[in-house]
Amino acid sequence: MVIVVVVLVAATILISFLLYIEVSGLAHGPSPTSIPLGTAFDFGSPQTTNCTGAWAAAGGCATLSDFAYQVPVLLSTVSLGDVGFSVTTSSGVVFHNSGVADVAAVANTGQVLAYSVIAPGAGISMVGGWVHYGGGFFPSTPLTSSDSIVIDMGQEQSTVGQSLVFQAIGLNGYSGIVSSQLP
Repeated sequence: MVIVVVVLVAATILISFLLYIEVSGLAHGPSPTSIPLGTAFDFGSPQTTNCTGAWAAAGGCATLSDFAYQVPVLLSTVSLGDVGFSVTTSSGVVFHNSGVADVAAVANTGQVLAYSVIAPGAGISMVGGWVHYGGGFFPSTPLTSSDSIVIDMGQEQSTVGQSLVFQAIGLNGYSGIVSSQLP
């Protein structure tokens, strides 16, 4: 009888231990670490421009003739779904657009890969990723060094000289921010 009690106690302890390991996640190994965005993505010097008819028609700009920046992608091993973008002031506050704004990934052919339309006053920030994808493009579509990011500032007036900062934000396994001063 004593042997049966000892075996039952030992079995209970073993089952409790195994259950603890499974529930705590120790059985699955370490959680994956994120990749620093700066090792997988970088962009060139932002250039000022205005929204063109082709970009506006495809969703790459909200309003024809709005002031915009075009930022070339220099290095990228990420996909469209791996990055979000924002425009902030030098103090880190999101820039609030006065009109409808837009952030778009545009191929060197002018084709819009993905875009997010931003309501007036909402602030140019798409930290959750793209809202719309162009025909045949998906979150898994590679963002390449032949692409660029177009930021429709939501107004016709230039924002040059306002100490604004363009930021790429790591998503989906990427972490950190890559930023550049806008002209």
